[in-house]
Amino acid sequence: MPLEKVDQLQDTDFVQKFAEVDFVQKARDAANQVAEAANKVSESVQAEYRRTFEELDCQIYTLQPDLVIMEYPGIETIERLAKRLNESYSQKMLIFDFSEEPYESSKFDGEVVGINMQKMEVPPLKLVAELCLTASQWLATDSGHLLVLHCRSGYGRSGLLGACFESFRTHRSPKEALQTIAERLPLRMLPSQQRYLGYFHQFLEGTTPQPKRLRLSKVLLSGVPSFEAEGSVAFRPFIEVWVAGELAYSSFKGGKSDEAVWPSSYASSDSVVAFPLPGQLVVSGDVLIQVFHLYLDAKRELAMKLAFHTNFVTEGLQLSKFELDAACNDDRFTDDFFVDLVFEEVPRNEDSTEEEEKVQQAAAEDALVFEKARVASAELREQDEKKRAQAAEAQGADEGDVEAELEAILRDAPAEGSPKDVANGGGGQDDDKELVLPGIHGARPL
Repeated sequence: MPLEKVDQLQDTDFVQKFAEVDFVQKARDAANQVAEAANKVSESVQAEYRRTFEELDCQIYTLQPDLVIMEYPGIETIERLAKRLNESYSQKMLIFDFSEEPYESSKFDGEVVGINMQKMEVPPLKLVAELCLTASQWLATDSGHLLVLHCRSGYGRSGLLGACFESFRTHRSPKEALQTIAERLPLRMLPSQQRYLGYFHQFLEGTTPQPKRLRLSKVLLSGVPSFEAEGSVAFRPFIEVWVAGELAYSSFKGGKSDEAVWPSSYASSDSVVAFPLPGQLVVSGDVLIQVFHLYLDAKRELAMKLAFHTNFVTEGLQLSKFELDAACNDDRFTDDFFVDLVFEEVPRNEDSTEEEEKVQQAAAEDALVFEKARVASAELREQDEKKRAQAAEAQGADEGDVEAELEAILRDAPAEGSPKDVANGGGGQDDDKELVLPGIHGARPL
């Protein structure tokens, strides 16, 4: 056979074999892709099964072995939440309910305590101290006890109490504790809640401001938000002042349309909104201020609100847009918007004897709670420091053992190693003259 034909046949055979090999490889790749896709589907199905039937499709976030935050136990989730918690902590859990909404608490095999928030997004400062005391006492009675926190929507109130409690019993500040919590659950804190974290930190550090009764004489808004896009009116605001959960003043007197006194209207070009307040408006303790916009159909919309404690007010109080609840994330407020609260301290001689006695009695009760909480916190923090010191000492001892073992290996290692030495697990040197050490079973990375 001519040489050319032999070459042609060989080329044809080569091409055919190459094509066969290529086809087989493609078939293998396709099979691997199908298998990989099937595994992903299987993993997805298994994850969905675990989430639905094993984890019971509910949100429970563990902050510490004895502290968790769970979602609100609504109609769709309460059975699964109760099942998960009851299986592990039957009769050993204490639940703080910040939702202010009724539900079937009997489904939980533990005590459920409804917390009265007094219409505020932040627990009153005295209440925070009382809850920290109660929680620490509960957890101290049994190492298997669990504290559970939950809100109505979101986790802001629970996150606030969780951060305060962690600071109450450990070396961390409330904001440091809050940062740890925020890494474990979807947490959005209101500016007022962050303000109260600061109050609680001052309290733990030994600051005990004297009780103050202040006359709130004026509230000034610097800037006019645009709540109505059409027409000349941008803002039609009224103000509410709440003290200790009770409405102390409202600038809008609702009722029948012919009897209602409507708020003043402001245009976007106006620079200041002023709320002159009655001279007898005296506030003390936990205060909540809310400003609403009133539409022409008499519907109201919350524009901004803020909570503060009079004991921590020095002279006046000025807050930027980003320090106000609701307004902080509202583009209808310009970034340079701010609020001024103007106060006058009430001299004691202006109070009636009966009113002054009430104030003094309330102040004495608050001081007793705060002092008791501060003493308990100091003891718990001291215990935490001892535990941390013991853990650090134990870790140092372990690291010392590892270092001693390494020093012994270095000391006994031959000056010139051989491939055989290294292959057998002995010490030696690599091609770059760097020391090669055998693995140390159980040693931690240095």
